[in-house]
Amino acid sequence: MKPGLHHIAGWLVPVFLMWMLVVGFTVRADHATPVISCLEVHPDGSVTISWTNVDVDVQQQNVFYSADNGITYSRVGQLDTYNPDISNYHHLTADAGQAIRFYYVEIIYPDGTVESLPARTMLLFAQQPPLSGVVVLSWNDMQNNSNLYQIWQEVPVGQWSMIADDYDRTLYNDTLQDNICNDTVSYRVEVVDPAGCRSVSTVAGGRFSETRKPVPPIFDSISVNAAGEVVLGWTSSTSFDTRSTILYRNNFPIATIPVSAPFQGFLDIGLQPCTDPDLIYSLAAEDNCENLSIINDDSKLSPVFQHSPETFTCEQQTVLQWNPYLNANPPLEAYQVLYSVNGDPFTLAGTVDPSFTTFTHENILPATTYIYAIRAKFNGGSSTSCQKVITTGTYIAPEFIYLANASVLPSSQMEVTIDVDLAPLTCRWEVWRSGSLSVTPVLIRTIDRGEITDVPLVFIDETAEVNMESYDYQVKVVDSCGRQDLGSNTMTTMLLTGEAISDEENHLQWNACEGMDAGIKQYRIFRSAGSTEALQPIDSVAPDVLEYTDHLAGQPIESGLAVYWIEAEENPGNVYGYRERSLSNRITFAQETGLYMPNAFRPGGLTPVFKPVFLFFNGKSYLFQIYNRWGQMIFETKQPDEGWDGTYMGNHSSTGTYLYRLVYQDYNGRTTEKRGAFTVVN
Repeated sequence: MKPGLHHIAGWLVPVFLMWMLVVGFTVRADHATPVISCLEVHPDGSVTISWTNVDVDVQQQNVFYSADNGITYSRVGQLDTYNPDISNYHHLTADAGQAIRFYYVEIIYPDGTVESLPARTMLLFAQQPPLSGVVVLSWNDMQNNSNLYQIWQEVPVGQWSMIADDYDRTLYNDTLQDNICNDTVSYRVEVVDPAGCRSVSTVAGGRFSETRKPVPPIFDSISVNAAGEVVLGWTSSTSFDTRSTILYRNNFPIATIPVSAPFQGFLDIGLQPCTDPDLIYSLAAEDNCENLSIINDDSKLSPVFQHSPETFTCEQQTVLQWNPYLNANPPLEAYQVLYSVNGDPFTLAGTVDPSFTTFTHENILPATTYIYAIRAKFNGGSSTSCQKVITTGTYIAPEFIYLANASVLPSSQMEVTIDVDLAPLTCRWEVWRSGSLSVTPVLIRTIDRGEITDVPLVFIDETAEVNMESYDYQVKVVDSCGRQDLGSNTMTTMLLTGEAISDEENHLQWNACEGMDAGIKQYRIFRSAGSTEALQPIDSVAPDVLEYTDHLAGQPIESGLAVYWIEAEENPGNVYGYRERSLSNRITFAQETGLYMPNAFRPGGLTPVFKPVFLFFNGKSYLFQIYNRWGQMIFETKQPDEGWDGTYMGNHSSTGTYLYRLVYQDYNGRTTEKRGAFTVVN
């Protein structure tokens, strides 16, 4: 390992003392002590030793050399001549290029010998810490001079220049000059004594690069042209060794532009700057050593992003909004809002303070195409947003709304029929409902204009409790301006109720159906028996009659269920061209008529079994029992279609009087019990 300065500095005292012990010296009063003036290390490792203070009567001059840090010395040369100014010797085999060499001079006179103090060659080291851009030079002193150094640098090869003079330390940091990029750089250190004798160190160096970051380039502006392309311009770095500018989009490099290019800018195509608000651009200068300038967050730019304009036709306004233009350099002065009407040249709509990013364009024209752009202004420069196109609407007021019908379906759902004006292209309809019990109106349906392509509009109100209350329906129109100036007629539905006033009579009641434009012509009463849907009414009443009694005597009621509903028939002459029929809810009566108990029974006769005879039966919890004259139960069944065949435990019953007991619950849950006697005839 090469010795460093911290090792060399500690050698001076011990080496000098050892030199005195081993070599010794003799000083005569009449002879001066020779002084080694300089040691020059040549590129080939040889050393030239120069010394002074030699008297004229010298007989011989000897040069001694040590390769082990001054511990042992050997003579390497001698001079037999006298030089009144300076003596020197060229030590060809010194090999001083990689290690320190020690020297002293012995002068022999007729009357004695004198020796110089030892001196050592300067060994120079040159190292560059990673990414520092600085070469650290270190060397040892010679032990016998004023230690004022000259530092020389060779770059390019063959061209030496002094970079420091009268430097008094043995450690020097050389900041590499611009444009040194992996180049060969060499150094040497020199010491010049007052007589001009020059000591020269070894040459040290290597391939070094400066890492000085260039001055960043500066954006001039960033805009979006009419084709939707991002246009960027900038001023190149002022560093003289800058070779190119690198453009980044969202932190990824997309272009490298030489500083020699006539246009310092870039056209970024193939993007969606009109819909992408997250585009961020930044710049870096690259010098000849591939050093990049620092990219600070406050140097990044984005195009002015304009959001889609929002037009309010009724207020004759268009509201514009955009993202702020950040990091403007020079500072942002204002925003300009530009607009074009139907493709005409752009006009200034207004100027906005830089702290605001919204603008309301007043007094816009209906059914007109507007093109908007936002321009950020700063000290003669500008940045323009993408252009946004919008066509203003035309206000058409709804002229009518008619609620044609509200009718109860057989499924007990309410079907609502509405006739609307389809001329307005933007509006909505709100369907409101209140009831005879739920009196507060509630919004049950909102219908947008886009949902309707034809009239009438028919929808099902699945939340209506049609068997509990009658309803009032009304439709309100909300126009494209949000105004609710038009409402429909109110349509009142019918709630049918009733009661069985006898086994053969059912009484019906209902409320009036109201709201049809032509009024009610009549109410038609329908009755359905069993699974057969009634196609014709059983009767009709005048529009001012709201009740009806149905007499069932002699009427066959299949399965014993009578289902009723009312149909309100509209008069002709409806101004909207309708003639509607509104149906009520349906109610059901269970008719348990015609119960007959025979008073005699012949087993094996025309009637094979004895049982109650119903015209129809809709009850439940059925129980039929037969007892003999001694009160013993001889038959029991819970099935209405089963009867007694006249036997008990497989034997025919004898002629005589028997008792029966019948218990059941009717359709409405009322319990009926019948007891009686009959005669068995064999």
